Amino acid sequence: MKINKFTSLFATCLLMGLAACSNDNVSDADPNNSAKDKDLTGKTSFSITSEAKTRTSGVYNSGVDFYWTPNDNIWVNSGSTTSPTLTASSSNNITSTTASAKFYFDRTYTAESYPVRYTGNASTSGNTVTIATSQNQDEANNATQLGTVGDCGVGTATRQTDGSYEFTLSHKASYITFMPYYSKEELAASAVVTQINVTVANGEKLAGTFNFSDNGLGTAISSSSSNSVTLTLNGTSSTTGFPIPTTATASKNAAIMVVAPGTYSTFKVTYTLYDSVTGTNSTISYTYSNITCTAGKNQKISTDLGMTTYTSRKSNYYMWDAKSNYWNGYESSQPLLNNAENANYAKSSADSRWYNTAFTKNVQTKAINSCKDEPTFEALTWYIGGGSPQLDNKTLWVFANHLYVGGIWLKKQSKISHFSSEENYSGTDKWDLGKDIKFSVAISGKPEASVRSSYFYLPALGQYIDGKLTGLGEKGYYWASTPNPVNDGDRSQPYGKVISANCLRFTIDEANMDNVYVRSYYERYVGMQVQKFE
Repeated sequence: MKINKFTSLFATCLLMGLAACSNDNVSDADPNNSAKDKDLTGKTSFSITSEAKTRTSGVYNSGVDFYWTPNDNIWVNSGSTTSPTLTASSSNNITSTTASAKFYFDRTYTAESYPVRYTGNASTSGNTVTIATSQNQDEANNATQLGTVGDCGVGTATRQTDGSYEFTLSHKASYITFMPYYSKEELAASAVVTQINVTVANGEKLAGTFNFSDNGLGTAISSSSSNSVTLTLNGTSSTTGFPIPTTATASKNAAIMVVAPGTYSTFKVTYTLYDSVTGTNSTISYTYSNITCTAGKNQKISTDLGMTTYTSRKSNYYMWDAKSNYWNGYESSQPLLNNAENANYAKSSADSRWYNTAFTKNVQTKAINSCKDEPTFEALTWYIGGGSPQLDNKTLWVFANHLYVGGIWLKKQSKISHFSSEENYSGTDKWDLGKDIKFSVAISGKPEASVRSSYFYLPALGQYIDGKLTGLGEKGYYWASTPNPVNDGDRSQPYGKVISANCLRFTIDEANMDNVYVRSYYERYVGMQVQKFE
């Protein structure tokens, strides 16, 4: 059985020569639903009524429309509740997705009514239902997989005057419709959701094989039970997925998961996001408490993914202490992807985007323009040496419509004992030695929630060199307010002789042991981030 649109949760069906339906929507099945071309000798049909007479709604305005698909079958119990005699339908009239169908049984039924069970597409057991721990959906808002991953239901078939039977199917699994979105800006088409995982507390049974009776799902068979379900979108490939619209939009990315009914104390939803242009692949999670999933009903979870956007910081790249940003007046030509480049960058001091050329030998003449509020070289040594920094290669963020990870968490000045903007952190080289100060910082992700308010975050926004963007999502470069007052050569001079300034540089490359630098020397003509630290 398949779920497609969003209206009803219960299907009404006829039994014996069975015509089954899930709703009263238009379908692509035979509109006459006729059995005239079938040999009905010795067969009884079970069919749906013309419209669904019983339906339930989800937790939003409409629920989920159910449809029948080829290979669906049902079971009739001609025994008792305590001692069932189950017979599977031998055939049906389903040739494509349909809201109505007929199922046929190779015998004659005479009782006024019979219990009916639906235990899944091509089910071989009327006594058990398996809710899959791994589920797949190929198209948004078109969950043809439901019948194979745990959808199930029961009903009572009632004999009609012509000897056929009618029944109404009451669905007994629970359903979750996910519609994640991102409201802060429109993401590129390359940014998609590839998987959705739900994990509940250990001991709670979200999936697995369950006993099944005329009343629906029973106890879980413990050896098969699982507290986790993963829904993979658009097949099994990690390079495909559903788009992320700016508002919850079912037609674009509705993803429907089957789970066992129950009340779950801890309900953690994890979205895996992938951007094929940037190569970013990471997750974002949300945890809820005491979530109830009701049999036959749908939970809608439309989550604003909420990643921080740093798109506004595209205007925060400057040559050291320049009066204007690196792309001022040429914003439309600014490269915004790694290794993209443009020649419209400043090339002389006549341009307001050129760096501050002030230089006095062995005197730290501080910035007066764009970099005047940045930390000093000395302050940077405290942020890194005394502030327990943490590199993070998991937390997702957005820049210019694309997904990235990579950044550093720095402790706020007020949380660092003896912090100074005038004196170096103990044991580190002073500015006049002209040496970089190297640190090895663990890539440990974001600080624990209990202490996170003591930190601030700097994303790895890369740098511009001669109009080319490099290191975006991989490295961070942030100017200091202090220059290097040792060298004053132009850029034709060898490395270490060019006029330079101090900065913070970090990388999330796990192979790089010295991954954070307080740089004494960095050429002033490079375009780095100028950003208030806290």
